[in-house]
Amino acid sequence: MEASPSVLPAELECRIFEICAHSQPKFIPELMLVARRFKDWCVRFFPSQTCPEFFPPSFSPAQHLLYEPAPGICICATSPNTLTSILSVCTGVENLWTANIQVHDIPSIACLPLKHFRGPLQILLKSLLPTHRVFSQMTHIELHSDEPVDDMKIWSALGDFPQLTHLSFHDEEFIPLCSDFLETCKSLAVLVALTPIEESSKAGAEAIAAQDVRFVVMNRGAFGFLKDW
Repeated sequence: MEASPSVLPAELECRIFEICAHSQPKFIPELMLVARRFKDWCVRFFPSQTCPEFFPPSFSPAQHLLYEPAPGICICATSPNTLTSILSVCTGVENLWTANIQVHDIPSIACLPLKHFRGPLQILLKSLLPTHRVFSQMTHIELHSDEPVDDMKIWSALGDFPQLTHLSFHDEEFIPLCSDFLETCKSLAVLVALTPIEESSKAGAEAIAAQDVRFVVMNRGAFGFLKDW
């Protein structure tokens, strides 16, 4: 009888996979064929200038996702057409972290069954109605650190997201809008400021926290976002 294969803890397997992927990115397509759980772990993309072997001229950035792509994707840096190329293959992505969205990327994003989104949301809100189906399943949103804050009419659209339970932001200029967020977004369970609050905004933040226990301030320095991904 053949001996049963040893079973490692998932955390250790993931760590081994991560080390292999970082040391030899060109073998990621092969690594993703090892087991379903390898594909389920988030896919990491690296800037081509720092990791050219991951994006050789003959290799499509989306090519390695053809094998049952992972439901969560972090795209740290892309060429102008990479996001659309990736999402044309990854049509089942539920968790998307991206630093860049161009207008031509919106149709690809609009087709996704997104639940968690971290990226420039305002460009989506300016192009799609807040009742669009791409927003209908979003439960967690982290507003991009460079989002313009001055148009509350745009941000009030979050109140039309029926499943939104967790909302976070980086720019303390959003603090004056927090009361509106908490009032407008009826389904909101937690509103998190992922930034140290400066003295000028401290009183306003404390007043919101005293009025509504859903508001929380956390120091983003305590998090390694890309490492978590």
